[in-house]
Amino acid sequence: MFGLLGANGAGKTTLLRLLAGRLQPTEGRVGVGGHCLATRAGRRAVRRALGYLPQDFGVYPDLTAREFLDYMALLKGVDRTAERRRRVGALLELVDLSGPADDKLRTFSGGMRRRVGIAQALLGDPRLVIVDEPTAELDPQERVASASCCPGWRASGPCCSARTSSRTSRKRPVRSVCWARDGCCSPAPRRR
Repeated sequence: MFGLLGANGAGKTTLLRLLAGRLQPTEGRVGVGGHCLATRAGRRAVRRALGYLPQDFGVYPDLTAREFLDYMALLKGVDRTAERRRRVGALLELVDLSGPADDKLRTFSGGMRRRVGIAQALLGDPRLVIVDEPTAELDPQERVASASCCPGWRASGPCCSARTSSRTSRKRPVRSVCWARDGCCSPAPRRR
C-alpha cells in the first residue's frame, strides 16, 4: 500500500483525481499502467482496471446497500446475476455490513456509507484501488474495521493506494509514503 500525505491544499486530491481519470491534466502527461490519461481510450482503460473511492462519496439514499452495490457491479461490467450476488455478498461481509445490507442507505451513518464506498471500490476485481481520505467519517471502531479490510484487498490482488492528511491516522499496512507540498511530491522522510 502506498500513502500520499500532505497538508490541506497540497494537491493530494487533485493528483488522485488525475490518476483515476476523473480530471484531465492542463499540461504534462499522466499515465497509469501504460495508459495515457490525456486520451479518452486511456481514461477508459484505467477506469476499467481501477477501484476508486473519492473523498466525497455519494450514494442513492432510496436504495439498500445490497441494491446499490448490485447496481454499481452492473456498471462495472459484472453482468451475470449469480456472480453479482456472490461478489456483493462477499464485499458486504468484508466491510461488516451483512446485517444492515437490506436497509435503505438514507438510514446509514456517515461511517457506514463510507464502508459501502469501500465495497464499491473493490467491485470488478480492480488491479489498483485509490482511496481518498480512507478513514473520513469513520469512528475509532470503524477505523479498525476498515484497516482490517486491507489484507483482504491485498489477498484479492489489487494494489491499494491511499492518502490521508494526517500522519497520525496512517498506521501500518502503508509501506511507501510520499509527501505532497505545493503541487509537488517527494518521498517522505523515514520514521525511526
